[in-house]
Amino acid sequence: MAPALNDGDYVLARRDRNSVEPNAVVVIRHPSLGRMVKRVRARDADGRYLVAGDNALSIRSDAIGALDGDTITGRVRWRVSPDGLQRIRDGARD
Repeated sequence: MAPALNDGDYVLARRDRNSVEPNAVVVIRHPSLGRMVKRVRARDADGRYLVAGDNALSIRSDAIGALDGDTITGRVRWRVSPDGLQRIRDGARD
């Protein structure tokens, strides 16, 4: 998720599925890939979420697939890094 998040950062997420829209950074529980932090790119016609990482080396969106809302466990609001506590805003790192 670099540059929004760096390896070793911690995230603080809020369990708020109702505020998930495109560009939100979310924690997901993927059925086969496990827990990941990704950015919501869009919602498909069936209401499922399409997610991707910010980094070019991230797992590809098509490998993750479209996700039902119950796989989203929280919306990332803050990151904790060696630089301190920083708020995560949609589409940008503070």
